[in-house]
Amino acid sequence: IAGHDALLIKEHGGEIYRLPSYPDSLNIQTTQAIITFTPEGKASGKVFQSSRLMQYEEADHFPQLPLNKQKEYLYADISLNKPGIKDIHINEYKEANPQLDIEYTLECDQYGNRTGNRLFIPVNPFRKKYVPREKERIHDIHINYGFMDIDTITIRIPEGYKYEALPKPTHIANKFGEFTSST
Repeated sequence: IAGHDALLIKEHGGEIYRLPSYPDSLNIQTTQAIITFTPEGKASGKVFQSSRLMQYEEADHFPQLPLNKQKEYLYADISLNKPGIKDIHINEYKEANPQLDIEYTLECDQYGNRTGNRLFIPVNPFRKKYVPREKERIHDIHINYGFMDIDTITIRIPEGYKYEALPKPTHIANKFGEFTSST
């Protein structure tokens, strides 16, 4: 209810009061994953995701979902072909600064694509975001709150394999936000 109007009841009447909003810098979602590969391109690993404040409010219904719906919710942001999710553990902190922690095991028979003696793997399969093409804007953009997503993905490659090419570091900053990526 942060940032909304509420009725503040006092001894001699009431008044409309705007509840304080969370600072954008505290609306954080972190994803940490350790993924281990086989030479065939299969992968397994542990994933830990923590959502705080407004990021929590986007997922506050998750603990009440049945297991199959929890898996669907997690699948929606994973850009892998037929991933498997199991061993979901949830910790929810309903405090002044709410937080939802989700930990699970990820398995995938085709995380990477094998071509000859090469294995092509995605560096971050946990951000399936759509970026629209540039075109003339007709309507204003409205962003309800600022936020920060921090992803740390550790990839363990099979013994005998070496990196041939890695994505180049990226840093983009403008009046709307900032994006940084490094491998």
